[in-house]
Amino acid sequence: MISPTPTTTMASLQKPPSIFHGSGVYQMHLVKADVIRPFIPKEFKIVETLGYTMGGFMLTTYEDSPFGPFDELVMLAGIVSHSGSSLAWTGKALVSTPEVCNSSRKEFGIVTEVASFSKIERKTGGLLNMNGIGSRSYKDIHITETNGSSNTITIQTPAEAPHLSCLSKFIITPPISLSLTSLSGLTEYCPRLLQYTCDFQTRVSVVATSKVRYQFAKQENKSGLEPSSSSSSQQQQHRSDNSSMRDLMIDIVMNKSNPIAAFHFHSMKMEVDSPTVVS
Repeated sequence: MISPTPTTTMASLQKPPSIFHGSGVYQMHLVKADVIRPFIPKEFKIVETLGYTMGGFMLTTYEDSPFGPFDELVMLAGIVSHSGSSLAWTGKALVSTPEVCNSSRKEFGIVTEVASFSKIERKTGGLLNMNGIGSRSYKDIHITETNGSSNTITIQTPAEAPHLSCLSKFIITPPISLSLTSLSGLTEYCPRLLQYTCDFQTRVSVVATSKVRYQFAKQENKSGLEPSSSSSSQQQQHRSDNSSMRDLMIDIVMNKSNPIAAFHFHSMKMEVDSPTVVS
């Protein structure tokens, strides 16, 4: 199975490459290919194994970027085949600032909405929790769209690797380099197919998978579809410009798939060039 490509929304790229600094959690999910089919352009073949493709999400906090600090949640619908390569297809992105949202839509053709990100840190543990032994730190992150839909995603993500927190401070992972390419576009904001590459310098550690809950705002579901879509709806064409279908896609990717692995990207530096038009 080919791993999906973490992707991100971008600020205005007047002098590429633009540089972003931050940290985040990248979680991979097994998603049924026939369920996610309506949310991927029909021109693309889905890369699948035993009826499943690789989706998931990347939740990132950028401390420094061309637009200043911002938070971002990117939903990855699945893996598609294009020109002999296997690349991730982004289903939707949520960001914390209107400036990043507009740039993501117009320059990178990603279906993006502005959302509020609220974070609560807490610890759980046993008898020795006061000394940090046997305890684990978590962040409860509530992400609510601000476009009037009241759709809310709650992600409980580990703040540390799943070993004793008292030892984690002494465990140093070496920095690695990653070069990751993604496809975007074919939306109401950008009808062209685009391709762009992100170059990372980051430290990576394995973490426990995050718990995800999605509160679906049924009153905004104008299509009449419930989160468990029927087989007839699964045969519809790509509907990235329809908000209710995007909400359904979030519910499928976040709630109706199986998480298999999660990674913490920290001390992350990312460079990204302007996207190029793909035939």
